[in-house]
Amino acid sequence: MRTHQSVTRKRGIRLVDHTTNLSPNGITCSAVSPRLTEWIPDLLDELRPHTERTIREYATTDPWRVSSQFLSETLPAWQTTESTWTDDIAEAVAYTHAITALALTYRDKDTSELSRYHRHRQEALIDTVTSIGTGRGPINADLGALAKGPVAFHREFEDHPTVLTLILDGSAWTNLTDRRTGVRALAAIAVLADGFDVRLVASPTVQRHLSKRYPHWTECHLNLTVSRDRSPHTDHTDHTDHTDHATETLETAWEAIRELDTEPGKRRLLGNLKTGDARSYRDLTHDHTIDVAEGTISRYVLDLEDRDLVTIDRRGQHNTVQLTNRGRLAVRRCLDDTYALVHPDQCQLDQCLTATPQELTSTVSPRRADREAPTSDEWVATTGDPDGDAEYVQWLTGPDNTPDHLHERFSTVAHDDAITLVDDHPHLFDDGRVAYLSHTDDEALVVLQWGGSLATLGRLANALLSEKALSKILTPSRLGHEFEAIDDGTQAYPVDRLLRRGHQVGWYSDAETTYRAWRERITTVRDRLLTRVAELTHSGDTAARSDLFKDLHGLIASATQLYHAVGIDLTTTIRIPDTDALARNTTQRQNLCAFLSKTAPKQSICGIHSCYRMLFEERPSKLCRRLPYETDDDATMNLTMSWVLSGPTITALHDEITTTLARELARPTSIAEG
Repeated sequence: MRTHQSVTRKRGIRLVDHTTNLSPNGITCSAVSPRLTEWIPDLLDELRPHTERTIREYATTDPWRVSSQFLSETLPAWQTTESTWTDDIAEAVAYTHAITALALTYRDKDTSELSRYHRHRQEALIDTVTSIGTGRGPINADLGALAKGPVAFHREFEDHPTVLTLILDGSAWTNLTDRRTGVRALAAIAVLADGFDVRLVASPTVQRHLSKRYPHWTECHLNLTVSRDRSPHTDHTDHTDHTDHATETLETAWEAIRELDTEPGKRRLLGNLKTGDARSYRDLTHDHTIDVAEGTISRYVLDLEDRDLVTIDRRGQHNTVQLTNRGRLAVRRCLDDTYALVHPDQCQLDQCLTATPQELTSTVSPRRADREAPTSDEWVATTGDPDGDAEYVQWLTGPDNTPDHLHERFSTVAHDDAITLVDDHPHLFDDGRVAYLSHTDDEALVVLQWGGSLATLGRLANALLSEKALSKILTPSRLGHEFEAIDDGTQAYPVDRLLRRGHQVGWYSDAETTYRAWRERITTVRDRLLTRVAELTHSGDTAARSDLFKDLHGLIASATQLYHAVGIDLTTTIRIPDTDALARNTTQRQNLCAFLSKTAPKQSICGIHSCYRMLFEERPSKLCRRLPYETDDDATMNLTMSWVLSGPTITALHDEITTTLARELARPTSIAEG
């Protein structure tokens, strides 16, 4: 029943004891054990009349239409035909239809008066409503269904949250042997707190037990060591290393992760969660580094949650997962770069032990002088061999495996919407076919070595649309399932028309309007063009090379338009270790200048329009494929990608590069009227 509370109701978890002025009212669930199936169904059954009453406040007829309207609020994309429902969404939809039918069809109906069919149907509906999120529901879904079903409904349609009082069963909690069962129960309580005023009743003994065994959860939701009545909406995401070690130890982290020695997929999943950042399930599914099937991701994440290595946010349409303090410690100290397990003691020994300086351990040699550590640039130049175990596209990391330093080094010299020349002395790459990639939330860098116009274009396209870039930068969360995240703000055009006719994104037909379909198409095109690059780099077939240049320019322009459309500042650094030789060779020098003059203007935009298509395009078939436009007198052209050229005397080529660019920009264009 609904009881008036003297204390303001608010969603979240609060502790009820002698130090607070809270009372255990509302819907009371006693003997809450760590096993969900022992109390969640009873709680949902007690909640059912409250939910039905709320439904009847909005409508009294047509359960299917009403439940569909509710779902449009709680799960806006539930009716999409392009994406496959996850188990939690399917079960949440089933719950919403079921509870609405109970509220409107079977209201005030005496079971004995119902026909046999309706008695069975009512029983089935009640079972659906009371089993959601327990793993025993109609789809066997997990807590995500609970979050997207009853919790989302009450959060959206109740102005004053219903009070849920949960009285913990002390002996069941203190005698629990499987910690993961407790983690799952506490996760369920946290899920309920997103839609209800959850009041927790626990004895001092149980409170101490929870603080010791589940420190991350109690710190986030109860904060037993600081304040008994803490706001549930306080930000708890900023944990320093000091906090990590205060609440977690290497021993607990190792104990949590050591059983994953035969679970490489779970280790890869854990190792690809960035500290402090949450990643959606759909992004993890499309991450080639993790390489786990779509239906397996949620099962792996649940196991990692049970080990208190990750925490799951189930409130949105798409679940997101984030490392806990224990998870951060485990990734940092117990996993190596290949996601293999490394005991923390072994890691410490590796750092302090060195090989003997002599061949025989029985001989004595003078102490060796310390080897000078490689500079950052020397480290970058050590690319490895792609024909061996090195990759053609690598993450930009330094000797200490920290990407931030090198990212800042390469990004600070770039100027927005410009070509920057920097006199520097870059080392020659061990293998010039390698390109580097780096990114932050709003910035991406490509670093590669000049290898001639065609080869350089191929390397650039391979980096911008590499599996790394698609897995970590141009992700489904950033672009949207149907590219809905790309919007000019005016909503004047549908997204597909905006991309095709405005941004001029190629290889994006009606069959590629979903992220998955587009990614399959664009990677197929990428691989096909790279094969042709290998075939034609040293070929004399002028016509074939010309066609390949056009395709590569189109592919790169499409990629940079997407980076720009989602707010990523993109910079490409081209290293030219021997600019003197290039300057002395007229053909090579002209090739570099022509490369810049033909490539940079294609990475340009004015508002939502591709400037190259608006100003330089001459082909009538292309000119008619543009959005309507109005030209402002003060309109300016911006580059979707900034350029940096680095070499010992590269600034000596400033005038020639500028002249070639000016000649290209002044080229007469035939602008048709579409």
